[in-house]
Amino acid sequence: LKLGDSISPLPKPTNANVFQTEGVYGLVRHPMYAGLLLGCAGLSVTTGSFPRLLFTIALYAVLTLKVEQEEKWMSEKHSGYSSYAAKVPTFFPSDLEKIKDAATEMANDAKKLIG
Repeated sequence: LKLGDSISPLPKPTNANVFQTEGVYGLVRHPMYAGLLLGCAGLSVTTGSFPRLLFTIALYAVLTLKVEQEEKWMSEKHSGYSSYAAKVPTFFPSDLEKIKDAATEMANDAKKLIG
């Protein structure tokens, strides 16, 4: 991820915030939240835990509310954000060809880092 100083646990973008649309951000607007939700859902299923599943559903609701505020601030800070949000899904990708292309791009980036 190329977020650098842009990353923050708070929903309001930092002054150093950079608007990313490449790589995984071309597939979904909130990949870290998606990973958290998928991890929680997977743990719920593999352990057969109904309380964990309820927690995952509650987490999805909380993250959805957080995203609404985050995206309002992102739209105020970055003029192209609303257009990007209209084209790219929030948490889960829907275009399989884009998923394949992004996976290839990430693998190539990893190869460059490794040497």
